[in-house]
Amino acid sequence: MHAHSPLALSFLGTPHIVLPDGSLTVIENHGLLQLLALLVMNPKKTYLKSELCEWFYPEHAKKQAEQNLRQMVHRLRIAFHDQDDVNSILIRGPFTLCWNTAQPCWVDVNEFDAIIHDVQKHNHRRLTACQHCIKKLEIAASLYQSEFMSGVRFRGPLEEWATVQRSTISRKMIFVMHSLVMHYLQSRQWLKAQHYLDRWLMIDALDEDAVVLQMHLLAQQGKRIPALQAYRTFKTLLASLLETKPMPETDALALSIQNGKWLADGKGGCANIKQGSSTLLTAGITPDEICNISIPFVGYKTAINSIVEYLTDNSTQLITITGAGGVGKTRLAVQVAGLDSANWLDGAWFVHLGSTQDLHTGLIDALGISLSKSASLTSQLYDYLRDKELLLVLDQLDYLPDPKHAIKMLLFHAPKLKIILTSRQRFGIAGEIIIELNGLAYPTEALICMSHAAPLQAYESVQLFYAVSRCLHPIVSFAEADVPIIAEICRVLCGYPFAIVLAVTWVHVLPCDQILYRMQHDLDFLKDIHKNLNERQASIRAVFDYSWQLLSQNEQECLKCLTQIEDEFSVQDVQSVYDLALEYIVMLFDKSFLEMPNLKHFRIQPLLKSFVLEKCRPS
Repeated sequence: MHAHSPLALSFLGTPHIVLPDGSLTVIENHGLLQLLALLVMNPKKTYLKSELCEWFYPEHAKKQAEQNLRQMVHRLRIAFHDQDDVNSILIRGPFTLCWNTAQPCWVDVNEFDAIIHDVQKHNHRRLTACQHCIKKLEIAASLYQSEFMSGVRFRGPLEEWATVQRSTISRKMIFVMHSLVMHYLQSRQWLKAQHYLDRWLMIDALDEDAVVLQMHLLAQQGKRIPALQAYRTFKTLLASLLETKPMPETDALALSIQNGKWLADGKGGCANIKQGSSTLLTAGITPDEICNISIPFVGYKTAINSIVEYLTDNSTQLITITGAGGVGKTRLAVQVAGLDSANWLDGAWFVHLGSTQDLHTGLIDALGISLSKSASLTSQLYDYLRDKELLLVLDQLDYLPDPKHAIKMLLFHAPKLKIILTSRQRFGIAGEIIIELNGLAYPTEALICMSHAAPLQAYESVQLFYAVSRCLHPIVSFAEADVPIIAEICRVLCGYPFAIVLAVTWVHVLPCDQILYRMQHDLDFLKDIHKNLNERQASIRAVFDYSWQLLSQNEQECLKCLTQIEDEFSVQDVQSVYDLALEYIVMLFDKSFLEMPNLKHFRIQPLLKSFVLEKCRPS
């Protein structure tokens, strides 16, 4: 059997067989289907032919059973156009029979089991909040069409085997349905939750867990009468089929829905349905800063996917988004937290720390924690957060004096808490995950000179320029001749989102070539002309200047020396020319003044370098 693609066998429903050449083969004989399923679902097992004879032909004499088995194997090989060589689908010995694992073969039952095994072993903080596992479970759900080998009649010992398989697969499918329903209930996606509930109830209409979740789903949508009808139907089925009654908790839920108390307390009487906020909650941000945050978000897809994956990982508590001022740390943190906010039982909070000098005080104010006089402020904060499944985005931690210890204590006292920090510098906390931003992708100078508009518009930085222009100046349009100039603006600005936004603010009064010329000759041109931002963010110079103030005098002098180097440099290159301590180079890297394009070399972003070169000039 020479394969072009894997043989595909489906048993979760009516058996379905697709040969490697893409053609569909039909096997109507139930015995052949049962032998095929037995072999491919246990590909590493070698069966004794005598054992198979007892299973398939328990009422036949030994010789007749052996003859029947040989005929069945022969017919199976004919159905698969099998050749009697090393590529055969079966390995046949004098007394044994097994599947040839060297031949590629996809089996839906094996795939279904593998997905569930991976999901149950995945180290997520909570299954229903893990996007990675939810996507896998949706694939598993799509594999299940109906009961195992639907329509196939089993008899004798094989009937017991089929019963075990059907029961095991049904239990696994209910696990899949329960997980998906809980996920979509918690994220308020009612239609998807109802879809998987319907499938669950088709498997087992008397599963009380499914009925309870159906009542919750309908009640959350304000459908009290259908919720009560679902309860009454279930109660009638239990009485008629099993002569039993619903659990007292189910009766109590129905009574609370009937009396309207379910909606009043907002909990529905079931802690397992607890929901987080479906939107990102913000605190400590002025209206002007919200205006800045609400500009269009473009790019950093790889960083977003990485952060979301880390948030689902149970072993990750702290993620630091680091990079130079203006590189888009805050906007990325807002974007990620907003996308993931519905997956946190106690909500996702964005806390701006630019106007406070104490982390604990800032958090208590932001979260609205009521304090008593009987305990310390810090202990009350820890008690509040101790059992909370909460996402905290702490923005602009650079403004706080030495917050490292406070962050470590928060993580120690609140094990379910996860924190995303935005900072110009790394903190070196054990287990800290670093997401380093170096600007959006921008085209090279050579590509700008030779490319047409379409390839240039594919770059994230150019896309941001257009998106911000549509937001701030919707009546402004650009000609095709403007595209290379816009690409050059993004290149000169090294893809820094904040600098690109400042450049776009001029498009309604200046043509693109004038914007490019002015910003190349005057760093102060890139400023907030509408006076919407605070003093520290009023211009690209102000942003860089604040970063400069974070450096010690020795670090500033070290950086001035490094700006004299034309291109990338290694530590050895620098120390052979300048008498610079290695620790200063490391500190400049940690504070986002240097980046590493590869494992051996450092460099200064050209935009930041032009700022430092000005510092080198005599005043």
